[in-house]
Amino acid sequence: MIDEVSAILMKAGVKSTWFVTHASPSIDRLRKHSDLFELGIHPNCLPGSSHGANEKEVLRHVKAIVPDAVSMRSHGLYQTSAFLILAARDFGIRLESNVVLPGAPGIVTSDFRFDDIVIRRVPYFWVDDLAMHDPQNTWREAREVTYAPGLKVFSFHPFHVVMNASSYEPYERLKRERPLHEWTPDFIESHRSRGAGAGAVLATLAATLSGQPTLFLKDLLNIEIVAAGRTIS
Repeated sequence: MIDEVSAILMKAGVKSTWFVTHASPSIDRLRKHSDLFELGIHPNCLPGSSHGANEKEVLRHVKAIVPDAVSMRSHGLYQTSAFLILAARDFGIRLESNVVLPGAPGIVTSDFRFDDIVIRRVPYFWVDDLAMHDPQNTWREAREVTYAPGLKVFSFHPFHVVMNASSYEPYERLKRERPLHEWTPDFIESHRSRGAGAGAVLATLAATLSGQPTLFLKDLLNIEIVAAGRTIS
């Protein structure tokens, strides 16, 4: 699924930031295209996490997979001030994107400061799984992208893109049928949906942004780029 989604972005020449949960050959393939893919971390501090029993263990686990990561988004958007301080102070995280502001105009970055610690906060504009639960969602967001001032950071999950999902039900149903690590292309093929959905949004967004300047999240550490108000993916 990672390979399939990354191929869409590579064809369009669109930069993206990937939040990594575990090591895999597909992540190694992303590393070979550092001009298009930034690798960040996706720590899971929720109960039952396989990443560790506490925040420090979790951060140590994911940073071992992506040692040079400076960007972070947590599972379930988990965050506390102590967690942000720990990630910045002990694990080199300089930017986090744990706040979603659906459709909000004029989104800008801000800095969380604690003594000599600074971590840049980058809200995001749209995410596929929340769109599935939004009664007002029309799946037209990609066609309505403009280059007006304000950040427009989109968030996608590989499964939802590959399945072109418009609801969360297929993911839950397929997990009941077979463990994730046993999924194969043949297993999911018949469950792909047509029409409106996360895959269609990404395909349209990639086509819209092809040939346009796009940014990694880590690029937003450059205040001059933030001030320019460019659209990013």
